[in-house]
Amino acid sequence: MSQWDVIVIGSGIGGLAAAAALAQEGKRVLVLERHTQLGGLTQTFERNGYRFNVGVHYIGGAGEAEGQAGPAKKVFDVLTPHGIPMASMGTVYDRVHFPGMSVEFEHPAARLIETLSRAFPPMPAGIDRFFESMRAARKALEAVLAAHSMPQLVSRGLKWWKEEEIERWVGRTLWEVIQECVGDPKLQAVLAAQWGDHGGRPSVASFALHAVIMSSYFDGAWYPVGGSGVFAPALSEPVIAAGGELRASAEVARSASPTVACRASCWATERPKTRRA
Repeated sequence: MSQWDVIVIGSGIGGLAAAAALAQEGKRVLVLERHTQLGGLTQTFERNGYRFNVGVHYIGGAGEAEGQAGPAKKVFDVLTPHGIPMASMGTVYDRVHFPGMSVEFEHPAARLIETLSRAFPPMPAGIDRFFESMRAARKALEAVLAAHSMPQLVSRGLKWWKEEEIERWVGRTLWEVIQECVGDPKLQAVLAAQWGDHGGRPSVASFALHAVIMSSYFDGAWYPVGGSGVFAPALSEPVIAAGGELRASAEVARSASPTVACRASCWATERPKTRRA
């Protein structure tokens, strides 16, 4: 440990981002990755002349909208020396297909609401209720994340103040909220279709997580130029420049600290606790 200020175990996007941020604060960081490639779910592989991206699809907030940088672009610009070039997915960033029917997801949100209302004419009130629920859920999840960064006493106070909203939106599943808003099975499927973006099945995923990800595309969606394999080199650059090192095929047998930190996606995709009456 005398050679390194910090050791990061795992080179997924979270580990790489943490390492890059620490390096910019002058820390010598060692990143250890058990796989043969760095990058976690941002890595790529080739087979039969085709390149496959393991986990990255489209990223919300990774470009500029109305002349302002989105939140993801701001993070990439801060953590990497030259930013990460992104290509816009265009107005239509997703499509949901049924036999004899196709629904296009367009930004901004108002256009998507119009598209859904035309495709499901009897359900405009339910669609509006779903989008209002998403706005409330984003605020509830923001409160949870803010509480994690506050002193313990202040954190408890914020959670107590926002308890009802947190339980209603973070503590219930995507499927529960969708059924509460709309009754049409096809519309329910459309509103839940992007659960693949976070990997939590509608019956177990927190509604707030789905709401944050779904709404992140309302200002457009982008894809990294060159594929998802560009993340690891870009985020490794500041680590190496600060005297750090990144090692693949590095198995970690024992951690020096017994503390285990769970990623946000761990609790967000687990089945929420039963809401109190």
